[in-house]
Amino acid sequence: MLQAGVELYNYMDTFFCCTVTSKKEFESVITEHMLVYVISGELDVVGRERRRHLQRGQAYLIRRNCKAHKVEYPSPDGTPFKGLFLQLKVPMLKKTMHEYALKIDDEPRYRSASPYVMLP
Repeated sequence: MLQAGVELYNYMDTFFCCTVTSKKEFESVITEHMLVYVISGELDVVGRERRRHLQRGQAYLIRRNCKAHKVEYPSPDGTPFKGLFLQLKVPMLKKTMHEYALKIDDEPRYRSASPYVMLP
């Protein structure tokens, strides 16, 4: 069920677009890796070890099988929060890695303990 002031567009349970006109908090378990991009407004992602604040133009990756607490709200000038959420399902990732002969470097320095990874 959606809360008042929230618009959610779901495209084949893979790509979502969410618009929030007033501060909303959500908590859920992320079942697939998820790429998040903030188009407008602001977003706080609260993890065990820290809180990340994201603004327009920023992106992050949430690893699968983790609990996510998100606070979405308009920017100080009143621009609603709008975010794009793309689920990166394991079969698709494996197929892509195979097609492009991609390898994952297993060195510990490339692994993050956090389920939330900021992207440049």
